[in-house]
Amino acid sequence: MSATFVGIGLAMAGAICLALQAIFIRIGTDEGGVIDALLVVLASNILFVVVPVTIYYYPAYQVTVFSLIVFIAAGITGTVLARSLYYLSIERIGASRTEPIKSSQPLHATIVAIFVLSEPVTFEHFLGIVLITTGIILVSTEITSSQAKVSDTSSAMILIVPLTSAFFFGIEPSFVKLGFQEGTPVYVGLAIKVLAASIGFLGYLWFVDRLPTLRSVLQASGRWYIAAGLVNTGFLYAYYMALERTAVSIVVPIVQTSPLLVAFVAYLALSHREQVTRQTMAAAGVIVVGAIIITLYGST
Repeated sequence: MSATFVGIGLAMAGAICLALQAIFIRIGTDEGGVIDALLVVLASNILFVVVPVTIYYYPAYQVTVFSLIVFIAAGITGTVLARSLYYLSIERIGASRTEPIKSSQPLHATIVAIFVLSEPVTFEHFLGIVLITTGIILVSTEITSSQAKVSDTSSAMILIVPLTSAFFFGIEPSFVKLGFQEGTPVYVGLAIKVLAASIGFLGYLWFVDRLPTLRSVLQASGRWYIAAGLVNTGFLYAYYMALERTAVSIVVPIVQTSPLLVAFVAYLALSHREQVTRQTMAAAGVIVVGAIIITLYGST
């Protein structure tokens, strides 16, 4: 079996893991909180990523001062900020609505490149931006007309949380890429990112005196958060292993299909928790197509 086919299989497994994570977090936040969810997922990442990587690569970690800094930055942006906002959005508006908006992350990376790096706006950029924007508008109008947990807040304000999450997810790869250019192994960089995020998040909770006990974390929705942590760790391994074997232009578009999987699973399993409408499915499809177009163009 060729490396390409193995990479495709791993990318598909990663997309499934992302979808399951969103579903587990959605169920868990019915009784638990976002902070608890992130703590359990980070604990899983430490146990199954940081510990084995530390042992396997010892003592040749090949970490420079610069790569250490950028991987720490990746952990703060892509794990603490992006993931906490992502979980909060799932809690507020549901998994089927959050996942498509989160998948607009190539849009944010493209906009940053256009305005900060002065990259030209090509037809592919423009088409992808139009499709993603259209999908987000569809999600916004669907939220407004639905009975989701939106209280009295406007749909524009509600969209800020998942869009900000997508922004932080979108800029994280830039830090990671800089770290890899220093020669740091892929999994060592991943371990630094996870460890930095965990220390940073725990330090913040300690500073604001909101550090929960283990019992309080697990008693409400512990089993769902543990499940989310396991599939999130599975995604990390599947995603990076796929990138090692197959081109980015193949792996990333496959992973980007996770919103459609979330919408499908939510329709089957979460109908009593959130309404998955045809408009939600259409919006997910439009955003996925736009994200794939931008990703394919950006990787050529």
